[in-house]
Amino acid sequence: MTTSSTGTASVPPAPASVTPVKTSGVRTILRYTGIPPSWIDKRPKLPSRNWLIFLSVTSSALGLYLYDRQQCKKIRQEYVDKVKHLAEIPVDPFDKPRRVTVYGAKWPGDEDFDQGLRYFRKYVKVSITVFLLRL
Repeated sequence: MTTSSTGTASVPPAPASVTPVKTSGVRTILRYTGIPPSWIDKRPKLPSRNWLIFLSVTSSALGLYLYDRQQCKKIRQEYVDKVKHLAEIPVDPFDKPRRVTVYGAKWPGDEDFDQGLRYFRKYVKVSITVFLLRL
């Protein structure tokens, strides 16, 4: 406050027009839900360096895994399409059932030569289970 030469205190001038800021849309709706205004006004910011590293590594690993599964399904479908004509041939009930011989071999430079055989056995067990469940 300033004093004039006569010794009386002068009052600071009042603003010309004080109008509240109008909110509309989502902000108005959120205000009536009971969410604190500080949460409504909060601005998103980048996570810390360590979180960014973690998120990028995990999302990359997840992306690679999903891409691998997608490609496996595509390759499997190609093989199914190649032998589909064999499944459509009618079989006489007195014929012997078809037999399939599977050979497991070690690829050059493959240290775990038994892995292919384990995967095949697992695949056969799962496919037999699915087949029996459909009956």
